[in-house]
Amino acid sequence: MHIISLEAFHLKEQMRQLIKPQNIAIAGLFTAMYIVLSYFNIRISSVLEIRFAFLMLAGASMFGGPVMGAVVAFLSDVISTILAGQAFFPGFTISYMILAFCFGILFYHSRPNVARCLAASALDLVISLTLNTLWLSIMYGTPFAALLITRLPKSAVMFFINTALLYFVLGAFARVMRTLHLSLQGNV
Repeated sequence: MHIISLEAFHLKEQMRQLIKPQNIAIAGLFTAMYIVLSYFNIRISSVLEIRFAFLMLAGASMFGGPVMGAVVAFLSDVISTILAGQAFFPGFTISYMILAFCFGILFYHSRPNVARCLAASALDLVISLTLNTLWLSIMYGTPFAALLITRLPKSAVMFFINTALLYFVLGAFARVMRTLHLSLQGNV
């Protein structure tokens, strides 16, 4: 069994598929759901917060591959930042695009099993601890090492929560996709 999706590397085909009207609409739906979910976080403590919006990046990547995932990540981050009235920092957009691209490599045309969800959460952990810590260090002028030490416990806890969220939500999403695919084939 492969952890990565071999079909995920057919990037030209994914780009051709992305410009189809129905896939543009689906990417728009994932973007809209990301924006809505970005307002529904569960605050556990002053530093720990469960976020659900990243699941839309994983869903878009699972549906349309790394290309759709990266496009949805770009649009979602830019639009949600503007709507929230926050200062835009392109580093976080790059982080989300890389994460969504990695989700596509793991989940495109693949079942979301435990190994893939663990790998996806591990990639999220690495990006959060490296790139996002770097972006915060640049933005606020705080030393990287100091930020890393304070972010490490939160990221470790979120690793397990995000793994479970990915497994259950993407599992349900995969069942819906299979059902829709089967019913669409029957109507053709």
